[in-house]
Amino acid sequence: MTFSDTHLKLGGFASLSYQAYLSEYTALGGELAYVFNYSNSGLLLTTVPITAKFTYVPVQTGKFDIALSLNLGGAFIRYNEGKYFAPFASLTLTPSFFFTENWGLGVETGLMVTSEFYGKNSNKNLASAFCGLMPVTLTLSYRH
Repeated sequence: MTFSDTHLKLGGFASLSYQAYLSEYTALGGELAYVFNYSNSGLLLTTVPITAKFTYVPVQTGKFDIALSLNLGGAFIRYNEGKYFAPFASLTLTPSFFFTENWGLGVETGLMVTSEFYGKNSNKNLASAFCGLMPVTLTLSYRH
């Protein structure tokens, strides 16, 4: 097994998600996102995850919430001329401050992981690659 560093630079992340509360502390929904990064060689890596999202909110004070979320699904990935669909997972932590009853601002961080599996290479071995990203994003939330 060999590892290589892709030398990704800072990039961007945007997403839309919708969830419905199953109980006072848990919610279930989905998320569509867009992630991009450039490599040191100037090539663009884009990832479009489509996931189911489960959220647990253990801290709820009315003004301040802390949410833990797990996303599972797949992602359309493109790097240079290569395109493929891969499994995708993320685990995030989001503390949020609600400045009105409905609207809140937060900071989300966590770990996003995707993998790529190849057929047999020239050595007759199965090959795979894993990508892990740790985004830090600002969030705007609406609740009702």
